[in-house]
Amino acid sequence: MARDAHRLELAADLDLDLVALARTGPGPFTITAELPEPWIAAILAHTDAEVSQPGKVRVEVTLIGNGISVLVRGDLDARFIVPCARCLEPAEVLASGELCVHFVRGAASDALRDEEDTDMAAEDVDRPDQRAFLGTRLDLRPMIEEQILVAYPIRALCVRGEACRGLCMHCGANLNEQPPASRCCVCGKLDARVPVVAAPGEEDASDPAKPTPGGPELEPSWKAALRGLDLPPSGKPGKKLPS
Repeated sequence: MARDAHRLELAADLDLDLVALARTGPGPFTITAELPEPWIAAILAHTDAEVSQPGKVRVEVTLIGNGISVLVRGDLDARFIVPCARCLEPAEVLASGELCVHFVRGAASDALRDEEDTDMAAEDVDRPDQRAFLGTRLDLRPMIEEQILVAYPIRALCVRGEACRGLCMHCGANLNEQPPASRCCVCGKLDARVPVVAAPGEEDASDPAKPTPGGPELEPSWKAALRGLDLPPSGKPGKKLPS
């Protein structure tokens, strides 16, 4: 991701001089840095997210083999606001989580990757993410940027969660501000709520398309569709289509 000069000046504490760091002692080194609000906002500039407070990152940096590789572990704490997927009110998103990345300098990263590919044991599944870097500086900002972008949700809900009733599908009135009813108090239309489509794997158990335990088995939708077609009787060929 391209970053302009202004962004390079922000969160500069995360651009590590490994030589200077090694001179301060054997390590590991603990680094705590504030993630400025404008910096997070620039990362999410192409989205509808709003950033109103700075974030924070705390990492432990361990130099391995005189700086040939660097192990970075820590945690990220950042948050931003996006519109609720139902009522468009603010929904807070937490861009938080643990960080564990193994940085390997230059050509050594290819050699290490080849070694891991030829000897991948079952316990290696939990190995830290591996990335390459060049020179004697290690910029952790791209890693943090990626974590913040990954946290941007496909769908977020306000503080009401699944209880959010959303907007009237006819006039756009906020149904959360009305008493529970099937009719909108503003436009008077029935079935005011927008039908909620469950995400894959989260289908509502009350879905009418699903048979209830002990109840009659419902006809599959494809069978119902076939019944509506004008098909020839079984055993008789249908009409030949013109070529």
